[in-house]
Amino acid sequence: MKKIILAIILIVSMSAASLTGCGQKKMDEMKQTEEKKKTDEMKEPEKMKKPEEIKDDLEQTKDEAIADMKHYVRKLDQLAVVRDVKDFDLSKSLTDMLEDSEKGEVKKITVDDSKVDYTKPGVYPAEVTMELEKDNRQVIKKGKVDLRVIEKEDAKKQAESGYVVFGSEEMLEAR
Repeated sequence: MKKIILAIILIVSMSAASLTGCGQKKMDEMKQTEEKKKTDEMKEPEKMKKPEEIKDDLEQTKDEAIADMKHYVRKLDQLAVVRDVKDFDLSKSLTDMLEDSEKGEVKKITVDDSKVDYTKPGVYPAEVTMELEKDNRQVIKKGKVDLRVIEKEDAKKQAESGYVVFGSEEMLEAR
Protein backbone atom coordinates (compact mmCIF):
# COMPACT_ATOMS: atom_id res chain seq x y z
CA MET A 1 0.00 0.00 0.00
CA LYS A 2 2.82 2.35 0.82
CA LYS A 3 4.30 1.67 -2.59
CA ILE A 4 1.06 2.57 -4.36
CA ILE A 5 0.71 5.85 -2.43
CA LEU A 6 4.37 6.66 -3.07
CA ALA A 7 3.93 5.89 -6.79
CA ILE A 8 0.85 8.14 -7.01
CA ILE A 9 2.65 11.02 -5.26
CA LEU A 10 5.62 10.57 -7.58
CA ILE A 11 3.40 10.56 -10.71
CA VAL A 12 1.48 13.66 -9.55
CA SER A 13 4.67 15.58 -8.76
CA MET A 14 6.28 14.62 -12.11
CA SER A 15 3.15 15.68 -13.97
CA ALA A 16 3.02 18.98 -12.13
CA ALA A 17 6.73 19.62 -12.77
CA SER A 18 6.40 18.90 -16.47
CA LEU A 19 3.40 21.23 -16.80
CA THR A 20 5.00 24.14 -14.97
CA GLY A 21 8.55 23.53 -16.18
CA CYS A 22 9.85 24.71 -12.85
CA GLY A 23 8.60 28.19 -13.74
CA GLN A 24 11.19 28.67 -16.53
CA LYS A 25 8.63 28.81 -19.33
CA LYS A 26 6.62 31.44 -17.52
CA MET A 27 9.77 33.50 -16.84
CA ASP A 28 10.69 33.38 -20.54
CA GLU A 29 7.19 34.55 -21.50
CA MET A 30 7.39 37.41 -19.01
CA LYS A 31 10.76 38.52 -20.40
CA GLN A 32 9.46 38.43 -23.99
CA THR A 33 6.39 40.43 -23.00
CA GLU A 34 8.54 42.98 -21.19
CA GLU A 35 10.93 43.34 -24.16
CA LYS A 36 8.00 43.74 -26.55
CA LYS A 37 6.53 46.51 -24.37
CA LYS A 38 9.86 48.35 -24.33
CA THR A 39 10.19 48.05 -28.11
CA ASP A 40 6.61 49.23 -28.63
CA GLU A 41 7.16 52.19 -26.29
CA MET A 42 10.24 53.18 -28.24
CA LYS A 43 8.38 52.96 -31.56
CA GLU A 44 5.15 54.57 -30.40
CA PRO A 45 6.23 58.24 -30.21
CA GLU A 46 7.83 58.05 -33.64
CA LYS A 47 5.16 55.83 -35.22
CA MET A 48 7.31 54.43 -38.04
CA LYS A 49 6.92 56.84 -40.96
CA LYS A 50 6.47 56.00 -44.60
CA PRO A 51 9.23 57.20 -46.97
CA GLU A 52 6.99 59.90 -48.46
CA GLU A 53 6.21 61.24 -44.97
CA ILE A 54 9.92 61.44 -44.19
CA LYS A 55 10.45 63.33 -47.46
CA ASP A 56 7.69 65.77 -46.47
CA ASP A 57 9.43 66.37 -43.12
CA LEU A 58 12.70 67.16 -44.91
CA GLU A 59 10.96 69.57 -47.26
CA GLN A 60 9.23 71.21 -44.34
CA THR A 61 12.59 71.63 -42.62
CA LYS A 62 14.01 73.20 -45.79
CA ASP A 63 10.99 75.50 -45.99
CA GLU A 64 11.64 76.54 -42.41
CA ALA A 65 15.30 77.16 -43.30
CA ILE A 66 14.21 79.38 -46.21
CA ALA A 67 11.90 81.27 -43.85
CA ASP A 68 14.84 81.79 -41.48
CA MET A 69 17.10 82.93 -44.33
CA LYS A 70 14.41 85.39 -45.49
CA HIS A 71 15.09 87.26 -42.26
CA TYR A 72 18.43 88.22 -43.82
CA VAL A 73 17.57 88.22 -47.56
CA ARG A 74 13.99 89.50 -47.63
CA LYS A 75 12.89 88.31 -51.05
CA LEU A 76 14.85 85.09 -51.22
CA ASP A 77 11.83 83.28 -52.64
CA GLN A 78 11.20 85.97 -55.29
CA LEU A 79 14.33 86.02 -57.45
CA ALA A 80 14.54 86.51 -61.20
CA VAL A 81 17.50 86.80 -63.59
CA VAL A 82 17.49 88.24 -67.08
CA ARG A 83 18.27 85.61 -69.73
CA ASP A 84 21.86 85.50 -71.07
CA VAL A 85 23.19 87.63 -68.23
CA LYS A 86 27.01 87.90 -68.36
CA ASP A 87 29.33 87.29 -65.41
CA PHE A 88 26.47 86.73 -62.97
CA ASP A 89 27.22 85.36 -59.49
CA LEU A 90 24.02 84.68 -57.54
CA SER A 91 25.95 84.06 -54.30
CA LYS A 92 27.56 87.51 -54.52
CA SER A 93 24.26 89.12 -55.50
CA LEU A 94 22.47 87.66 -52.47
CA THR A 95 25.34 88.73 -50.22
CA ASP A 96 25.05 92.26 -51.63
CA MET A 97 21.34 92.28 -50.65
CA LEU A 98 22.21 91.96 -46.94
CA GLU A 99 21.74 94.96 -44.68
CA ASP A 100 24.97 96.26 -43.10
CA SER A 101 23.77 95.24 -39.63
CA GLU A 102 23.28 91.63 -40.80
CA LYS A 103 26.61 91.22 -42.57
CA GLY A 104 28.34 90.47 -39.25
CA GLU A 105 25.99 87.61 -38.47
CA VAL A 106 25.94 86.12 -42.00
CA LYS A 107 29.38 84.71 -42.67
CA LYS A 108 28.79 83.27 -46.13
CA ILE A 109 26.06 82.66 -48.71
CA THR A 110 26.62 80.06 -51.40
CA VAL A 111 24.25 78.99 -54.16
CA ASP A 112 24.34 75.78 -56.17
CA ASP A 113 22.77 76.95 -59.41
CA SER A 114 24.07 74.06 -61.53
CA LYS A 115 20.51 73.18 -62.61
CA VAL A 116 19.78 76.71 -63.81
CA ASP A 117 19.97 77.33 -67.57
CA TYR A 118 20.61 81.06 -67.84
CA THR A 119 20.11 80.92 -71.63
CA LYS A 120 16.52 79.64 -71.56
CA PRO A 121 13.55 81.31 -69.81
CA GLY A 122 11.92 79.18 -67.13
CA VAL A 123 11.81 78.40 -63.43
CA TYR A 124 14.79 76.46 -62.03
CA PRO A 125 15.69 75.11 -58.58
CA ALA A 126 18.72 76.54 -56.80
CA GLU A 127 20.14 75.31 -53.48
CA VAL A 128 21.00 78.17 -51.10
CA THR A 129 23.34 77.63 -48.14
CA MET A 130 23.75 80.35 -45.54
CA GLU A 131 26.41 80.17 -42.84
CA LEU A 132 25.50 82.20 -39.78
CA GLU A 133 27.24 82.91 -36.52
CA LYS A 134 24.77 83.14 -33.63
CA ASP A 135 25.82 83.31 -29.99
CA ASN A 136 29.42 82.36 -30.88
CA ARG A 137 28.39 79.17 -32.68
CA GLN A 138 28.14 78.38 -36.36
CA VAL A 139 24.70 77.63 -37.82
CA ILE A 140 24.19 76.39 -41.38
CA LYS A 141 20.84 76.78 -43.12
CA LYS A 142 20.07 75.06 -46.44
CA GLY A 143 17.04 75.29 -48.68
CA LYS A 144 15.81 75.28 -52.26
CA VAL A 145 14.46 78.35 -53.98
CA ASP A 146 12.91 78.75 -57.41
CA LEU A 147 14.93 81.05 -59.63
CA ARG A 148 13.17 82.55 -62.64
CA VAL A 149 15.09 83.18 -65.83
CA ILE A 150 13.20 85.83 -67.79
CA GLU A 151 13.43 87.88 -70.95
CA LYS A 152 14.84 91.41 -70.64
CA GLU A 153 11.51 92.86 -71.74
CA ASP A 154 9.78 91.23 -68.73
CA ALA A 155 12.24 92.56 -66.13
CA LYS A 156 10.26 95.65 -65.14
CA LYS A 157 6.98 93.73 -65.00
CA GLN A 158 8.54 91.08 -62.72
CA ALA A 159 10.00 93.77 -60.46
CA GLU A 160 6.60 95.45 -60.20
CA SER A 161 5.04 92.14 -59.16
CA GLY A 162 7.46 91.90 -56.22
CA TYR A 163 10.46 90.04 -57.64
CA VAL A 164 14.08 91.05 -57.31
CA VAL A 165 15.44 91.08 -60.86
CA PHE A 166 19.16 90.66 -61.51
CA GLY A 167 20.98 91.25 -64.76
CA SER A 168 19.27 94.32 -66.15
CA GLU A 169 21.14 97.64 -66.18
CA GLU A 170 20.76 97.65 -62.42
CA MET A 171 19.12 95.36 -59.92
CA LEU A 172 15.39 96.04 -59.99
CA GLU A 173 13.34 95.63 -56.86
CA ALA A 174 9.83 96.72 -56.02
CA ARG A 175 9.81 99.07 -53.03
